[in-house]
Amino acid sequence: MCLCVRHAGLWLERREEQQHPLGLVPALPAPPARRPGPPATQRTDTFVLEIGTEELPPDDVDSALDQLRWVHGSWELAWAF
Repeated sequence: MCLCVRHAGLWLERREEQQHPLGLVPALPAPPARRPGPPATQRTDTFVLEIGTEELPPDDVDSALDQLRWVHGSWELAWAF
């Protein structure tokens, strides 16, 4: 289990021990039923995702590209400068 999950669990335990000193938020209502959308077509569109990498170290950019290629292996990644 990652550190962030354990940290969140401990935070919840502490709040319960203190009887929620910051208060409780009521549960959200269920979303309304969705209407069916238009029928799917065979046409494919281009999807553009802009990722600002100006302030990232080069190794982080390389890692992000590797992860995008792994998740969307069949998608062609294009560069724009």
